[in-house]
Amino acid sequence: MKYLSDLGISDGVLVKLNGVLSPLEKEALEKHSSLVKKNIEYLKNIGINNLDLVFSNYYYIFLLDSSKFESIFNKYEASDLADKISKNAEIIEFL
Repeated sequence: MKYLSDLGISDGVLVKLNGVLSPLEKEALEKHSSLVKKNIEYLKNIGINNLDLVFSNYYYIFLLDSSKFESIFNKYEASDLADKISKNAEIIEFL
């Protein structure tokens, strides 16, 4: 999952994920690396700055089709959403 490190996901998060993900989940993240990358880049572009926290807790949503992924976040004004996620990443569960 080197590509995640290249995208700014910390080594600590990657070590944690390697310890808790099933082989199928790891395979999905590798197999769909371009999709995961696109979704991470989207969040970076709207101003989400705590990607480590978001990715480590919600890695599975990064496997969603990019149009579906973006539609989850496009319902809200980007800077307001980025601020709220920065303060409490758990709100992602309710989007």
